[in-house]
Amino acid sequence: MLGDNRVFPVRGQIIRVEAPWQFHSYLIDSDKSCYIIPNINCVILGGTKQLNFNLEVDDIDKQNILR
Repeated sequence: MLGDNRVFPVRGQIIRVEAPWQFHSYLIDSDKSCYIIPNINCVILGGTKQLNFNLEVDDIDKQNILR
């Protein structure tokens, strides 16, 4: 597309949950992109790190993140 083969898509998927007791960020596995990031109104659970163009929410990825 852009003529630069060093550029490629990386798909990510997150889940926002309510967890007001969570104040610390965690990076659990940098290769698989598992993390917890607290925000003001929610906590972000992630994620995925897939080399593809898929823009859809994947239920299997969702279950893996929650697990």
